Amino acid sequence: MKVIVVERRYSYYEDSYTKVLGVCMTESKADELIEIDKHKDDHPLMNKNRWLRCQESCYETKNSFINNETISPKRGGFLNKIHYSNLNKASKLAYDYLKEKYEGKNLTIEVWREMSDIDEFRLFQIFGYYTNITFEEYKELDDWYSTRERSEDPEDIYYYKEKYEVL
Repeated sequence: MKVIVVERRYSYYEDSYTKVLGVCMTESKADELIEIDKHKDDHPLMNKNRWLRCQESCYETKNSFINNETISPKRGGFLNKIHYSNLNKASKLAYDYLKEKYEGKNLTIEVWREMSDIDEFRLFQIFGYYTNITFEEYKELDDWYSTRERSEDPEDIYYYKEKYEVL
């Protein structure tokens, strides 16, 4: 009789480990175990992979924006670099919200550090991210994915199916 041992390996420096997910008789059951494990930490609003990629893109865009502002500040503030007519409805609302607080200011590291969580969220919406969720949902996702047991990046997780012959 053949059995399949399904393993999950997390490979990230000293945090690496291997965990046996289960022992199966069929290839389809092994694949099912892997799929269940891949999505066990997902939040109903957004899966983990998408959340991590959005967060990475948001911070890259923000850093690029700050660098551009440092090199070539826009008269009248950083919001003048954004074309209002190109924004969608949620981004326009975020723009209007930020305009009240940051009109005429250049986006520097200091201004970024002074921004509240909701200001950061609104800026990300202007960049084109999280336009289909509310601030409360964003905070819920942030809390969900920032806990220690959910902090593993899916790119560092590998699955293996090893077949054994048993008597």
